Amino acid sequence: MTKPLSKPYGDDSDQICSYEMVIYHVPNVKVGSTNDLKTRLMAQKLRPKDVEILLKVPANSASYNHIWHMEQVNARMLGLPSEHEGNRLAVNRVRTGPLGQSGTYVLTNCETGATTTVSEAGRFERKHDLYQSALSKAANPNSSTKYVTLDGVKHTVAYAEKHKGGE
Repeated sequence: MTKPLSKPYGDDSDQICSYEMVIYHVPNVKVGSTNDLKTRLMAQKLRPKDVEILLKVPANSASYNHIWHMEQVNARMLGLPSEHEGNRLAVNRVRTGPLGQSGTYVLTNCETGATTTVSEAGRFERKHDLYQSALSKAANPNSSTKYVTLDGVKHTVAYAEKHKGGE
């Protein structure tokens, strides 16, 4: 007997997802979902030709639980195993707990010196067509990436806490 798929739990994953999600298939391997396919593929060392986009879930049209459920149904239809409930709960904890909280960054325009404070990095990155975690990577002093480009202009990025302290 097959284990049952997830049901709505009334937890934080029942919140409406405010951005477009892509449900993708890596043939004979897995079905996954992401809001940033380019970054996900790079992280998994895959090329666009290695995956098939199964569907796009429009922003504000489904909860995180519903998207996870769609992913599991597609996996089963393709003969792949579905994830266990623990995976859904772990993703939920990351999304809503301290690990999932977005940091605050200060962007400084390299041409004018004007600064902008960004408190919702994920939303800002999507709005400006940056890859996921672009701000945190540029703010990390150990990273080789030292800036982000917005509308053709380079901006340095610092963690807001350090910027306030003058470091």
